[in-house]
Amino acid sequence: MLENLSRVSSRLRMHGSTGIDLVYVADGILGGAISFGGHVWDHAAGVAQVRAAGGVVTNLAGKPWTPAARSVLAAAPGVHDEILELLRGTGEPEDY
Repeated sequence: MLENLSRVSSRLRMHGSTGIDLVYVADGILGGAISFGGHVWDHAAGVAQVRAAGGVVTNLAGKPWTPAARSVLAAAPGVHDEILELLRGTGEPEDY
């Protein structure tokens, strides 16, 4: 998956903080962010910020994010579709 994403992005970064990644997406600093963590407290505030800024937040399968989700894909609307398409080309989300 990282190989596919690195082909179309200028740079992949791992900040070590899902919260900061989601805030960066909301602020337009990052085009998108992916998180594999399953803790609602890591995602909820950032998800709200991305949505308030007009971004799209789903799980890695493309279904709307809920507090029970085990993954997050957050991005601007057009970027979200591109990332989701790349993810779908790498297999099932459970296999990442």
